[in-house]
Amino acid sequence: MGAPITSQIGWRGVTIRIVFWKRRWKSDFDHLEIAAMNDAPIPITETGYRSYFLPDGIVEEHGGQEAYVFTCLDHEADSEAWKKREEASRQMSLYWSASYLAGFRPISSDTGHSMGMISAEK
Repeated sequence: MGAPITSQIGWRGVTIRIVFWKRRWKSDFDHLEIAAMNDAPIPITETGYRSYFLPDGIVEEHGGQEAYVFTCLDHEADSEAWKKREEASRQMSLYWSASYLAGFRPISSDTGHSMGMISAEK
């Protein structure tokens, strides 16, 4: 057991911080903490944070903490659930882009939440 190894990677436009603890708490397990900056959704967690406890040596067998996390992300990104989420996100981006280009702007309540669209023309 020693000090954690902290690194940062970029995956599909999301910056991700990785903290790797070798034999955490003097146990036979390694610990990975994975946190997407700004709590961005990533395929291994909807909250932007994930903690893995793994048998000692698994991370090294995959080429280190960064390679292990890339493998997990890429594997989960192939799931149907993640593909649907990405497609829905793209559709919303297209909707907002098209609305902007068409001269519409979002209506906001006093709390700042979007409630719909209105024409920018009067």
